[in-house]
Amino acid sequence: MDYLEICLVSAVIIAVGIFMVRKPELCWKLKHSLDTEGGEPSKYFLAATKVFGTAMIILPAVVILISVISLVLEAAGLG
Repeated sequence: MDYLEICLVSAVIIAVGIFMVRKPELCWKLKHSLDTEGGEPSKYFLAATKVFGTAMIILPAVVILISVISLVLEAAGLG
């Protein structure tokens, strides 16, 4: 996988993470739409979704940063 593909996949994961952090209730509804009727998500589910979404933002951002640094070092002949 080249750097561009890694960055694109990471960007998609970041977008999903942002969605999870901003709209955990909608994530719950998407996941449980056929399981419940009129039920509401617990505070634990909302918090866990936000934590997981934050991780999905930070980790791919680090991967993108490392990929860009590697690309720059390779172009400069240092890597």
